[in-house]
Amino acid sequence: MGVNPLEYDIEELRGLRERSAAEPGSGGNLGVRLPYLAELPEGAEVRAFVLDWLAELVDAGGFDGAVAALEYYRFMGWIPPEVRDRLEDHLLAVGHGPGEFDDLERADHMRSLARIARLAEWAETRS
Repeated sequence: MGVNPLEYDIEELRGLRERSAAEPGSGGNLGVRLPYLAELPEGAEVRAFVLDWLAELVDAGGFDGAVAALEYYRFMGWIPPEVRDRLEDHLLAVGHGPGEFDDLERADHMRSLARIARLAEWAETRS
């Protein structure tokens, strides 16, 4: 069984985030603001990238685990509710698989964060 982010002490994580952030809503020394991905960019290349990412989540944690992961990323401030909703729409195109959130490992969430960062780069260059 992998690391379950839901078992983390949320208050401790929030405290660490606030101490490390230069100002509320910032990414601390990184110079980025939360949410990391404010809107999902458009285009065929982006859609293929998103579907590939979501397929990886479904493979690792099943459909229900992928839905829960997207909600977790919203909760953590990586994506806003509107992006989560659009990603869930794309998730329907990926299909269903068995599994649950607990099947996802820390590495799965790290890869998701890298994918979110890449999508944010695309969104910035296309705006």
